Amino acid sequence: IHSFEAKVVAAASQVILFVYFLVCLAGFAPALAVAGGLSPLRAVRRAISVITRHFPAVLMLYLVNLAAAAVGLITFGIGLLWAIPFTFIATGVAYRDLFGADEERLRSLELWR
Repeated sequence: IHSFEAKVVAAASQVILFVYFLVCLAGFAPALAVAGGLSPLRAVRRAISVITRHFPAVLMLYLVNLAAAAVGLITFGIGLLWAIPFTFIATGVAYRDLFGADEERLRSLELWR
């Protein structure tokens, strides 16, 4: 006696959970491990903790990034010249706002040499 609406709600909740864990594991945990100097497990725990508190804002960030990529693809890829840097910069700013940035540690990583 499962209705169509119940199936839609179940599918939507599974998609939201998948996006949540994808953002935690692929979005911010690697950056926390490298720039934050955390072990992989601690980075995942910290990412889950912070993203749980700020999930609506992080979800909105990824939806805007997705929309920018879609617009870039609609323009036969020419818009990706704008969309790809936009998504990287927006995600970097979100990382800095959510987790803070230890400027001295980032300089010591020697990423630009």
